[in-house]
Amino acid sequence: MSDADTATMEGDTLTVTGGESVGRYSARELIAALLIYVARGDGQITAAESGKMLDLVGEHFALSSPSALQLLNAATENLVDRPDLMNLLGILGRYLSDDQKEGIALALLRIIASDGRKDAEEIDALSVVADAMSIKPESMHSAFDRYFDQR
Repeated sequence: MSDADTATMEGDTLTVTGGESVGRYSARELIAALLIYVARGDGQITAAESGKMLDLVGEHFALSSPSALQLLNAATENLVDRPDLMNLLGILGRYLSDDQKEGIALALLRIIASDGRKDAEEIDALSVVADAMSIKPESMHSAFDRYFDQR
């Protein structure tokens, strides 16, 4: 996002305006996209990771399994491979509280651990997302503490 661009958040919609173009993005789709981005950080998404994403998205957004799957599919089709995904996540991060960002970090940790493997590439993807969304180190540490306390 350049200095000439502006962004607003109304309800679930992030609107980014730059020059002649206007982009509207569902915050739900952006969050689903970041889950997918981290899960496939090692080049694949396991069945366990897919199941965990469905559970987390369904629980967090109060969606049925088919609706959660539809949201994850939409995120895959519309956002995950966009070259500006991290930029969009950075813009979204401006509108989220530290508690919300910590919740996202916790969800990402649950997905990374869901297949029983600690892949360095997924941890790297988590770091990229944390940097893009300006998740504070304290929030990351708290997310790690919460994750291990819940195990």
